[in-house]
Amino acid sequence: MSTKASRMAFLPHFSLRSIKSLLSLALLTSSLGATLIFLSTDFHGKTLPIDRGHVEVPRYIPVGNISNLEMALKKIAEYETILRRHDLLPDENQKILSSRTLDRNVELNSTRKEVVKHVTVIMYSHGESFECLKHRVETVVQEYPDIGIIVASDFKESSAFKHTKVVHIPNISGEGEALEIMISRVDSRYFLYLSPGVHIAPHADDQGVGWLYHALESIPELDFVGGSFLREEKVPRSRYPWFEVPCHRLRLCKWKFSQSMEYRYSVGDMMICEETSQSFMGRVESIKKVGTFDKKLKFMATTDFFLRGKGKTVVGLRPEVYFYVSKTCAAEILSEDQRADRSLDFMVKHEVTRYIDSFGVESKIKRPKNLKHRFDSTIEHWKHDTFALPDFVDGLEYNLRVGSDFFESKNISFFIEGGMSLGAIRMRSILPWDSGDIDTGFHDDWKKVKTELDKYMKEKKILGKLNTAPMSKGYKELMLFAGDRADGDNGVNTMFPQSKPASPDSFMSAYINGRLYPLPKNIFKSIRHYYGLTYLEMYGFYGGRAKCKKPGHHACLPAEFSEGGGHWRDYYCTI
Repeated sequence: MSTKASRMAFLPHFSLRSIKSLLSLALLTSSLGATLIFLSTDFHGKTLPIDRGHVEVPRYIPVGNISNLEMALKKIAEYETILRRHDLLPDENQKILSSRTLDRNVELNSTRKEVVKHVTVIMYSHGESFECLKHRVETVVQEYPDIGIIVASDFKESSAFKHTKVVHIPNISGEGEALEIMISRVDSRYFLYLSPGVHIAPHADDQGVGWLYHALESIPELDFVGGSFLREEKVPRSRYPWFEVPCHRLRLCKWKFSQSMEYRYSVGDMMICEETSQSFMGRVESIKKVGTFDKKLKFMATTDFFLRGKGKTVVGLRPEVYFYVSKTCAAEILSEDQRADRSLDFMVKHEVTRYIDSFGVESKIKRPKNLKHRFDSTIEHWKHDTFALPDFVDGLEYNLRVGSDFFESKNISFFIEGGMSLGAIRMRSILPWDSGDIDTGFHDDWKKVKTELDKYMKEKKILGKLNTAPMSKGYKELMLFAGDRADGDNGVNTMFPQSKPASPDSFMSAYINGRLYPLPKNIFKSIRHYYGLTYLEMYGFYGGRAKCKKPGHHACLPAEFSEGGGHWRDYYCTI
């Protein structure tokens, strides 16, 4: 094998089909629009664009490390998986699936016995009455009298059901545990998972789950398939039940996890998604492609499963199939804090600080009082003294706004400096790794400002407190703690009186989270003094570089607010 590489400045396409024959592959670089270095250019078959985004792959794959065919294929498979998770590979299944057909002109009644034979129904019950659970079981038995049913619930004791094939597992504390246990007891080819409060339509109806079985039988490549939700509870500004088609694309990016209503392509009347409905039918064998459900997750276990299965499984949704959520048995409507609490374990696991669902509703990690015990022991690079979680950053921004509003209302000259000014320069936002406080300078008598600010906070009913700390020459700095956290930990706006008046020509304005704030025109002199010439690196004020404990991980990113600023490598998205 030759060791002399042929270098290409730009290679717009290369073949996925023939990549496994490239044992002469020497090096691959990972930059956007990267130079690709190969020992040969033997590419044929389908094409793959490489210029759609940054791809994180091993910078070098030396041929010397590939001692045999098995190792070569393993290296190529790793690279291929990374590309697919970034949506940089065409879906190899698409051509196969496009040749499949889903014929709606079939007689589903003839498949009822097959469903009973090949499907096990698994049901999770949480926070509902036994009457509701019994009703859900009865709707299944009515359609499939001899089908096997496994129920996992949070009831303290096992309850009796008329249907003899119902297995009830009590004392289950969460969805992940329920799914793991129930799946381990399924001995059929398929399973039908019904999440809390859900019941099904008649088998042969247009909305019946028989069409899910039909899809799995018709398309061998399909792993899991769900349907739409019809929720009987009425929603604001509507007289009718709420209908939802939950075919989602999943993203981990910029410290956030988000779901969006997107499907990659369609096969007949079925969407191909990354996450389908929370109730769905699937192949038991396909669970191995992802691994078991995470029993530590009480909530969002199915979302976690589909996220981990991205790029490994084929997931579909047939919108015409309905899962019904009854008004009397539906889960309670959650408040913002309840939503955040239920998603907390999921967010901690995937190291994201924000979760945005497909309707745009956002949940943020909120710091409990025992922050260090809760987070520092769990996530290495979310240290309390070097990294601020979203609600602390929100608190800082609130303090910044309160202080700025006060100075502007009193026509007092002020400016922002320190780490907040560096955030404005680097990404028009707040640096989470340098966000201990806000540094504000003002040009007026500190005693007068303190009196006026105390009065202003009372008039505006602003919660918090205003302290002072001694400075040189008899001056005192003001320390504004504005916010409603019970422990008072919303950050601090430290306000420094200036001994010399300043000309308006000495200042300029810069954006921080969508609002303009004054900065000194000579701000870089101060920044270089405190941060050195490396101020564009991820350094904190007190020395240590804000290093990512897991290189390349999506949690090692800059500010949340800015969508296009900062150092582009920090915006790397894992999935």
